[in-house]
Amino acid sequence: MLNIIEGANFVGKTSTLDEMKKKTKSSIFVYHPRFNDSEYYEFTYNRKNHVGSIVPFILPVHRDIVYQVSHTTCLQYLLSFAEKNIIMDRTFLSEMVYNEYIETKFYEGLIEILKRKFKYKIYFLTCDKDEELERRITERLEADKEKGYGVRVGDKLDPNSIVEKFHTQKMLTERYINLFDRYELNYKKIDTSDIPQKQVAEAIMLSMKESQNER
Repeated sequence: MLNIIEGANFVGKTSTLDEMKKKTKSSIFVYHPRFNDSEYYEFTYNRKNHVGSIVPFILPVHRDIVYQVSHTTCLQYLLSFAEKNIIMDRTFLSEMVYNEYIETKFYEGLIEILKRKFKYKIYFLTCDKDEELERRITERLEADKEKGYGVRVGDKLDPNSIVEKFHTQKMLTERYINLFDRYELNYKKIDTSDIPQKQVAEAIMLSMKESQNER
């Protein structure tokens, strides 16, 4: 069974997955392929020029093409051991949420593969309480001392950056839910506002066990 952990930032995905790793030795953990935010990638290979000399040739490839190949390959790889209990840190669904200009037709094909060929469940982590979300954002930004531009004014956090990230997180959460509902995906929403990550992990593990018993 394919168990997918999804959610925007500040909801505790990484720490929840760390807790889950402590609780299971039989599950296979997979991390969906991610790249940097470059718009284009370059593939370099050698070829002969007009005088017969070997010269490097640079071929620019748009990011969306690289992503599409990567996600397709990832799904085919997962199919090779789909009978195992797989726990996956996000999927191509995140690309559909974060990139509003994405070509959805291709990704709709991946959704069909997910729904047709996998027994799956999405565990969608959120932080619904405004005060807790603001606290997590502030704590994360304060811990990341390297971030300056757009985050700090001198040595202090810029309050506007906290407000901006707060509204972004709310928007992303709404996009996730709209996506899940639009394509009738099988998901379980877990609000982590007042729950330690250890308990979040335990709740997911229990739900996974129940889903496996339904086979």
